[in-house]
Amino acid sequence: MTRLQAAIRRRGGLAATHELHRDGFGREVLRRATRTGEIRRIRQGWYILPDTPSAVADCLRVGGRATCITLIEHLGLWVHAHVREVHVAVRPHACQLRDPRDYRRRGPQPDAVVHWTDADVDAVADGSRMLVSLPQALRELALCCGAEAAFVAAESAMAAGMLRAEEWSSVCDTLPAGFAVRLRPAGPRSGSITEAVFHFRSPMFGVRVRQQVQIGPDRVDNLLGDRLIIELDSREFHERERDYARDARLNARGFRILRFSYQQIMFDWPQVEAAIRAAIARGDAN
Repeated sequence: MTRLQAAIRRRGGLAATHELHRDGFGREVLRRATRTGEIRRIRQGWYILPDTPSAVADCLRVGGRATCITLIEHLGLWVHAHVREVHVAVRPHACQLRDPRDYRRRGPQPDAVVHWTDADVDAVADGSRMLVSLPQALRELALCCGAEAAFVAAESAMAAGMLRAEEWSSVCDTLPAGFAVRLRPAGPRSGSITEAVFHFRSPMFGVRVRQQVQIGPDRVDNLLGDRLIIELDSREFHERERDYARDARLNARGFRILRFSYQQIMFDWPQVEAAIRAAIARGDAN
């Protein structure tokens, strides 16, 4: 890493021209470094490092910080699907916003969703110069993309140790009551997006649902009521013979088992819901 790159990294990956001048890097040095690819000029008067992720760079080019689903994807957390538009937080009275693909073009921004929510884009205490804080992004995700998207991302963040329960509770406190009731149950037990989606939707069945329950030598994904087990296969390969042996042991103990795939949970939910409701109606959960 060069001295110039180190100076930008010290400032969180984004530095203003006057800051770099103060560090002893003159105009000609900056022009040469930009021309050779040592640094990138992201918009007039602002520079970033060449390895800055493209979505984050697009947010900076608009004139704000990455937020909402753009930040969630950047952190590697679970999302239902990739979105093309970047979500960028800007100051409530920001002006001269730019196109996320070309800083020389002013708005409108067809490839950007602008969140007019950032009190101070330079605030380090609330995220960084390039990114809002995770709690702020989750709040905006709930209001922008819906409660389920925020719930899934929060469970992913808690499972990864990136979000504390008290931080999530504080996020819920700032949301409308209808959102908060549905979002508060999020926790760290889900091991995949499939499990998180099921956890969010499971209250509709009207029976007690417990995650990651130990039954003898076996741990099951979900236990509805006292006897109905719901196993959720993620996109990764499962050891089928091991699953069959475990299902046989659980059946012998009097449990009923329903197993659903990632595709079913994510893209054919009505079929899943119908199967579970029928099992509950038969008394399989009792």
